[in-house]
Amino acid sequence: MPFEKGGPKGVHGEVDFYTSHEGLMLDYEEALTRTFALPSALQQHQISNVPLIPGLQGEQISSLDGGSSRLQNSSATADQARTKQGFTGFYNTSAHFLWIGDRTRQLDGAHIEYFRGIRNPIGAKVGPSMRADELLKLVEILNPDREPGRLTLITRYGAGKIEEHLPGHIAAVQQSGVPVIWVCDPMHGNTLTSASGLKTRNFSTIVSEVTSCLRIHSECNSKLNGVSLEFTGELSDDGFSVTECLGGSMELSEDELELRYQSFCDPRLNFEQSLDLAFLLSNHFKKERRGHSKADRHANLEAAFSSRR
Repeated sequence: MPFEKGGPKGVHGEVDFYTSHEGLMLDYEEALTRTFALPSALQQHQISNVPLIPGLQGEQISSLDGGSSRLQNSSATADQARTKQGFTGFYNTSAHFLWIGDRTRQLDGAHIEYFRGIRNPIGAKVGPSMRADELLKLVEILNPDREPGRLTLITRYGAGKIEEHLPGHIAAVQQSGVPVIWVCDPMHGNTLTSASGLKTRNFSTIVSEVTSCLRIHSECNSKLNGVSLEFTGELSDDGFSVTECLGGSMELSEDELELRYQSFCDPRLNFEQSLDLAFLLSNHFKKERRGHSKADRHANLEAAFSSRR
């Protein structure tokens, strides 16, 4: 008997385990979309002018798991449905959290239309091609009810472009009044090709974007809430870390990339490089909690990262 029905906890019940991925292939995502009753907290959050199933208008709302219910656009019918069944919504069951990529976030595109209709927490990549007025419209479409925790913005500019774009994007979101979670992706805007033709990233540019992001958010009275990294603890057969990104405490050079380059897609920080970054960020936020001044925190973080470049 499963734990949810009164049975003992299995090995998977000992930890909270969450999954996420980019919602790229819509045929796949739609096939794994189902209707479920909304949690009570979300039912209380609903407002009168929001469709029973968010993202859909019209007379018929069809569930994607085989059933369908015909709901007329009248308050009486809606009230009856709420009384009998409670609020329901579409959930993507392929992951807990999905995000829209920087290349598929067109305001009138199919990805935005799909994402605005599901009740999962969702994210959107924000790159240098995103205009401030476009971002303002995007957050209004994806989080019209201003629901805290609903929408995450994952910025990925590149170390050389973040100063130009992030302040304006923060200002646009603040102007909208839509609550968002800000996450920095310092990986995808900092990819380069080595002399040998391998796709790689430099630890110094990765940490440069992170430190700039922290400082800019602070200067704009905003808050960076997380960092999105591609990393691995994978070891080779002889016990050594992969060699896919340059620099870090290992001082990995281009000549050493081919030693243990194992990725079939994007280059990842290895065990040592990811710990370098994690501990430096941990120390930064520890000082923040202890009341160190902003100037001191950012200066110390820059100095600490510089010593590892």
